[in-house]
Amino acid sequence: MKTKIFGFVFLILTVFILSNCEKNNESSGEQRTLLIASVKPVVNDVTCLIGGATDKIPPIYIFKENDSDWRLWYSLQPIVGFDELYEEGYEYVIAVNQYRLDEPPADASIYVYRLEKIISKIQKASEDIPDYMIK
Repeated sequence: MKTKIFGFVFLILTVFILSNCEKNNESSGEQRTLLIASVKPVVNDVTCLIGGATDKIPPIYIFKENDSDWRLWYSLQPIVGFDELYEEGYEYVIAVNQYRLDEPPADASIYVYRLEKIISKIQKASEDIPDYMIK
């Protein structure tokens, strides 16, 4: 009888432990739509404040969201699945999922971005990009 009880308790503990091991470190994602410019930004004199110190963090994209002004997307927050697909000379509209990490590493962003889909890819020169971003 004790063996059966021990086996049952062991089985329940094993299932509980295994289900917790598969727990995702990301909270549910929020979808964002971004317009990615057809040119890469210049990296000269671009700095970013991190942990109270100013470090050179290269931007990797110029983007807009919700008809805002052009902004810089920094390499601290790559877009997983898009970085290897991006081609200069094409303007993209993409859907990304933004996930907030429950337990982010000490030296990383609290957000992870993943490409959901490329909505459009048009060969064109993006317009009205501020000179300081590209020259």
